[in-house]
Amino acid sequence: MPQLIGHSLALTRIGGLSDPSNTYHYDFLLNSSTAITAATKRGPNLTKTIASNAMSHDSSGNLAYAPHQMLENANWGARTGDLPSGWTWPVETGAVSWTDIGTYSQGVFTGTTQRQILRNTVVVLASETYTLVGYITESAITAGNEIILDAVSTSGTDGDITHADWVALGGVAGWYAVGFTMGAADTLVSINVGLGISGNATGSVTISRPGIVKGLLPGVGVNVPAKVDEPLGRWIGTDDGDEPLYDQPRFAHDPADSNAKLGLLMEEARTNLQIQSETFNNIAWNKTRSVINADATTAPDGNTSADRLIDDEVTGINTVHVNDNVIVATSTVYTVSIFMKADQLSFGYIQLVNFTTPVTSEVYFNLSTGAVGTTDAGFDSVGIIDVGNGWYRCWGSFTTDGADTTGAIQYGVADGDNDAVVDRDGTSSIFIWGVQIELGTPLTSYIPTTTASVTRATDVPPTTTDVSGVNASNISIFAQAVIPTVSAQERSLFTIDDGGTTDVIRLYMDAAENVNFETVNSGDTDGASDGAATIAANTVFKAMGTAEDDSVIGYVDGTGSTEDTSAGIPVTDAATTIRIGGNSGSTVLNGYMQTAKMWNVTKPAAFAEAETT
Repeated sequence: MPQLIGHSLALTRIGGLSDPSNTYHYDFLLNSSTAITAATKRGPNLTKTIASNAMSHDSSGNLAYAPHQMLENANWGARTGDLPSGWTWPVETGAVSWTDIGTYSQGVFTGTTQRQILRNTVVVLASETYTLVGYITESAITAGNEIILDAVSTSGTDGDITHADWVALGGVAGWYAVGFTMGAADTLVSINVGLGISGNATGSVTISRPGIVKGLLPGVGVNVPAKVDEPLGRWIGTDDGDEPLYDQPRFAHDPADSNAKLGLLMEEARTNLQIQSETFNNIAWNKTRSVINADATTAPDGNTSADRLIDDEVTGINTVHVNDNVIVATSTVYTVSIFMKADQLSFGYIQLVNFTTPVTSEVYFNLSTGAVGTTDAGFDSVGIIDVGNGWYRCWGSFTTDGADTTGAIQYGVADGDNDAVVDRDGTSSIFIWGVQIELGTPLTSYIPTTTASVTRATDVPPTTTDVSGVNASNISIFAQAVIPTVSAQERSLFTIDDGGTTDVIRLYMDAAENVNFETVNSGDTDGASDGAATIAANTVFKAMGTAEDDSVIGYVDGTGSTEDTSAGIPVTDAATTIRIGGNSGSTVLNGYMQTAKMWNVTKPAAFAEAETT
């Protein structure tokens, strides 16, 4: 399990913070993933951690991993003399060893007549893009165009920052980075740091804090070196024995709306059970009267990795699809999804077969209009999400019965709504990419797989234990958010608690997607203002709660719910933790948090109605 590390988020304030009672105010829509000073928001910094395999749509509209440090033992810039674990000092013919040469200390490399480098190896995914970063403070290289940072894969894929690049980019102390894309068969990349990587060198360079980041950092291109902001908001060092750390929050964007900012994406843990989720030409996939044209067009992640699903040109008419057999648990809810795009035809479908319950069931998707078509009763819920560039993420949830342990799921091309029979003459095709089968609902962000299932750990909600601005006896809290899909589950919006569930003030959504405001008092009557409103998918909503003794009221989108006049408010000194988009347990938003606010007074109804309108 990858180790997690706290990430200090200094979130941008918006206008109108002259109200002194507004003690906490975080705007995730205005925040960036690079360093922002604490003075630009109201309230203490929040600790936010995420884990590996977390993807979202970046500012370019592409699905991308949240950047994170993959390089182990990267803190060697603070060392003096000892070779960092996991790193080697390559010895050439006639060269002296690390212990004899003595040219590396505090990140300083000094060359005389041979190269001076450290080398480490990182496990990577084939065909994926990465960023190599390092902090260069000075350079006195005299032997010409010598490499300072270099990444080399088995196939020779290379991303490097040379002395000439460093000079061209300003030649001053700071972070420098370059992107590189792995070859189709690459699983390892060697990282070289120092002087004379491609030959001998003279002079010296001071470089520290190297790193590998999955995906491209802002402003960095593939094989295009750049000077960048501190690459992960603040540098993440890894010490001896540490696993790579995953730190960068997911500030997501909407590719269907000119890449507008959606806010901070927070999700529960999920596993994609479907192997080879993008490679339909792989033997893992059964092809029925179909042919796969691999890597036929640009996929939602910006790479040319999406496949064309096309009929086999045998003549006649029939169904055309790919499928895979799945192992399932009994009496369990699953959500299946696939990215589809119109090609020669404009309809696709998902079909459940060989289950006892549900019986054979289909759901059709219009890939021109982005509408769900005919849906059989075997699906509990279905949906379609526009992800830009003609692509749609099509999904459906279903529940197995008490006897089911296996089944199959088919993904096919259709001639129209409720019409899976197509011509087999080379004219029946759509583009497909990125299948996900996950346990439970709602649908969550895509997790790529190759030869095995892959798990994304739970996003830990933004949290602070600085509760100096909390007045639990007179309080108002506010959240603005978006949920991408509706499902029967509880979601947390804003929680103030005692570290557990004994004394709590919270805004949350229940399993019916109603927004509720609740107070829990360990020594008095709990308060609740329930069912304030039912929230729709992909729609911004604003929720607020105001509380004082014998008065608990919830508001959503300009309307207040019934006041609870018998509530006992948690005592102020019981509050120890503020959590945005989560609670003290495992319940998270499973959506996009946009704004969170708190006032240390009970705001009047007119204010709350206006604030949530």
